Amino acid sequence: MALRKIGKYYYTYFRDESGKLHTFATGQTVEAEALKLDRANLARIRSIRQRKMMLRLCTPDEQHQIAAAERTHSVPDPDQPIHQRGTVRLDQMFDLACKYRALSRKHRNTLADFIRVTGLKYADQVTPRIARDYLEKRYGTGNGKTYNNSRTYLNTIFRLCLIESGLSASPFASLLPRRVSQTVGHRQITREEFLRLFHAAPPAYKTALLIGWHTGLRLMDCFRLRPTDIVDGWIIITPAKTARYKRAVEIPVHAELQKYLDNLGKSPDEPFCGKTPGQAIIHRTLSKLFRSCEVLDTPEGKASFHGLRVSFVSRCDAANIPRHATRGMAGQRQDSTTDRYSHDRQTPLRILELPPAGID
Repeated sequence: MALRKIGKYYYTYFRDESGKLHTFATGQTVEAEALKLDRANLARIRSIRQRKMMLRLCTPDEQHQIAAAERTHSVPDPDQPIHQRGTVRLDQMFDLACKYRALSRKHRNTLADFIRVTGLKYADQVTPRIARDYLEKRYGTGNGKTYNNSRTYLNTIFRLCLIESGLSASPFASLLPRRVSQTVGHRQITREEFLRLFHAAPPAYKTALLIGWHTGLRLMDCFRLRPTDIVDGWIIITPAKTARYKRAVEIPVHAELQKYLDNLGKSPDEPFCGKTPGQAIIHRTLSKLFRSCEVLDTPEGKASFHGLRVSFVSRCDAANIPRHATRGMAGQRQDSTTDRYSHDRQTPLRILELPPAGID
C-alpha cells in the first residue's frame, strides 16, 4: 500500500495477487484521515486474501457450508442506509412524482430541505429511523402542525415513486402524526376595523383589502386579480392553493367593488393592484398597517388579512346564503372547513323570538 497526493486529495495504491496495480480514492484532503482509510483498506484486502487461502484448503462441501453461513450472517441492518445501483436519486423524485399527481411548491421545498439536512442522495438510503430523526430534529419542538404537514408532503412523494425507487413502502408511512396543540386561528375583521385599514392603506393594498372584503379571496389571489378574470359580472379565478386540483371559484362582483375597479382604469392584462411586490414585503407592510390601525390579535384569534376571508363567510351566513353556495365561493370542499370560518351571530338571535316561560 502507498499513499499519494494528487491535487488536494489523497489516493492509495496496491497490487492484487496477480500483480495488477489498483487505485483507491480516499476523498480526503487531510493526510491523517487518508492514512486511516489506507489502513482500513489494507486490513480488508488481507482478510479477503486469508479467506481465499482458507477456502482453497477446504473441501467443496465445507466451502458450501461456509458460504451458506456467510449469507445467513450478512443480513443488512434495516436502519443502516445502503444504496443499490440503479435506484432513483432524491433530487429527481419530485419530477417523477409530478408525472402521477400535481404537487405544490411546498412538496418541492420540503424535499429539498430533507436532502440538505440528511445529506443523502438516493431514495433507498432513507429508512424509517432516518425519516423520524429528520422530522424530530426539524419540527419536533413545534405544536405538531408543521411536523404533520412535512410528514405528509414527503410521504406523498415517496409513495408516488415506489416503483422507481425500488422501495416496498414509504419510510414516512409508518410514522404516526403528532397531536396538534396551541392552534391559533384567524379572527373576524369587523366593518369598523376594515374601514380603518382601508383608509390608511397605500393604493395597492387598499385595492387588495376591498377585493378581500367582497370576495373572500386569499391574500396573493387578491394581488394577482386581473380584469380578464371578471366575465359578465363574475370573478372566475383558480386560487393558487387549489391550482393543482384545477378547482376554480366563481364569485359575483359586488356593485361597490365593481365601481371601484372601474375607476382604476387598468388594462386587461394588468393586475388591479399593479405590480406585485415580493410576498415577504406584502406581509411586512400589512403587519405594520394592522399595528398602526390598532387591529390586533385577541383571544378569538389572530388579526390578519386572512380575517377578511373569515368575515366574508360570516357575512354570507348572516345574509342566509345557502351553505353550499358559500362553500363554492370560498373554494372549500367540506362544510366542516366552512364552519371553522363562520362566526354567525344573527341566527342565534332567533332565540329571542322564543315564547317566554311566563314567570310574571
